[in-house]
Amino acid sequence: VSYTPEEAGNLTIYLSAINNLPGQNITKHIKVQTLIKKVVLDASPFDTFINKTVTLMASITPGANPEHCSWDFGDESDPLLTNSTIVGYEYRQSGQFLVTVNCSNLVSWGQAKVKVNIRVLECEEPEVQVVQAPRLAIWCSQPTLVEASVNLKGCVRYGAQYLWQILSNCDDQDSYTARHQLSAASN
Repeated sequence: VSYTPEEAGNLTIYLSAINNLPGQNITKHIKVQTLIKKVVLDASPFDTFINKTVTLMASITPGANPEHCSWDFGDESDPLLTNSTIVGYEYRQSGQFLVTVNCSNLVSWGQAKVKVNIRVLECEEPEVQVVQAPRLAIWCSQPTLVEASVNLKGCVRYGAQYLWQILSNCDDQDSYTARHQLSAASN
């Protein structure tokens, strides 16, 4: 008998053989996997600072679930073996690094690379607080003012970018995103 599975997953085969002798029943469980044709690796952010998390995400085509991914972060650390296509990593030194991921399943494998740039932060990190945070309870369908306190600690080297994302539970479809960018000149 010939059979071609249409999608990945688990396949159970039941076989019953009967003749004049006592019959025999066999059950086999087989894992069906798709061939990995392409792997794309993204880094977010790809340009950041020492001791900040870089999120690396491998996208596999066609939507195969790997048995494991081996991550080489390009910084002489030991490779990391995971069963996930997403991993976070913090670099301890500055430089440009070539990250390589090799994802595989029982029938195929694919590899992708991405460059990340890690720099030394040249001043103190800013502090950000929502001013009304402990008592931020507002009525649904009523306008409100949300205020943040940002202390750049005198650092204008990198400028500043503010991204407000306000998600509402008043009804599940409402969310509001306001983006404000301010570039500060260095003196």
